[in-house]
Amino acid sequence: MNQELKTITGELQRVIWQHPDNGFMIGSILSDRQNITVKGNMLNPQKGITYKLTGQWVSDKKYGDQFQIKSFQTVQPIDPESIYKYLVRICKYVGPATGNALVDEFGESTLEILKTNPGHVSDKIKGLSLEKAIEIQGFLLANELNEKVMVELWGMLDIPGMRKALPGELVEKYQSNAADVVKKNPYILTDFSGVGFPLADRVALNIGYAPDGIERKKAVVLYCMEQIGQLAGDVWISRQGIIEKVKEFVNVPDIQSGIDELINIGAIMEEQGFYALFGLAESEMYIAKKITQALRCAA
Repeated sequence: MNQELKTITGELQRVIWQHPDNGFMIGSILSDRQNITVKGNMLNPQKGITYKLTGQWVSDKKYGDQFQIKSFQTVQPIDPESIYKYLVRICKYVGPATGNALVDEFGESTLEILKTNPGHVSDKIKGLSLEKAIEIQGFLLANELNEKVMVELWGMLDIPGMRKALPGELVEKYQSNAADVVKKNPYILTDFSGVGFPLADRVALNIGYAPDGIERKKAVVLYCMEQIGQLAGDVWISRQGIIEKVKEFVNVPDIQSGIDELINIGAIMEEQGFYALFGLAESEMYIAKKITQALRCAA
């Protein structure tokens, strides 16, 4: 039975460890005067910032009770002192002097004014150009949007077998467009480590992607051709062989349209009614050429 999701709010005291590529981190949160070890994927976690974390309590035999992060949200500071800490820690161009000048000038409205009126900010704050104020505005807005995108991705990708680091990797590659990219073509997930057609297909059907959509046809054809190549060692596969393999996984009408589209984009090659993945066909032709050259030299 799945555990009920819990929520804790606290200040990040330290990042104990973070994976350099996928954003997985282990950290310590101060919540209700208790230090709590938390772990999970977070975008750019910052010491001293307050976060609202949603997740589950887990027990580690070696490290004890920990909070497994499912989703997170930065708690926007509302008092001048907290706003100062937030800006100095996460914003480029905002050092102690600029941070103090901002909160002295705008008080509790500092964040809202930075996000909505960078021209007014640059007029009021000495040494902060309009260009820099606009860049700060963009960072604050992007940070909010990326967190919302992460929450949306966690919802779409919360299925057994899916890597927990994947939402972070998607945001890393597609930024704030990540959720829209997945919704438009869920099968781009197969470009990421550990995600094959079966997992991507579950996501696609869960979010309402058309069962007879062209991206689904293309993805299942590529997957089946890869399977045949790995299991049987065949580079060139007949049309009927592809269709029979596809039927083992899905019932999709007009699979030929998927094959034709893959030929059009150069993903597969066709020769005399047989098909091959482009990379494998190229490798086979290269090896054949080298063997021919070697035989000629030997003769």
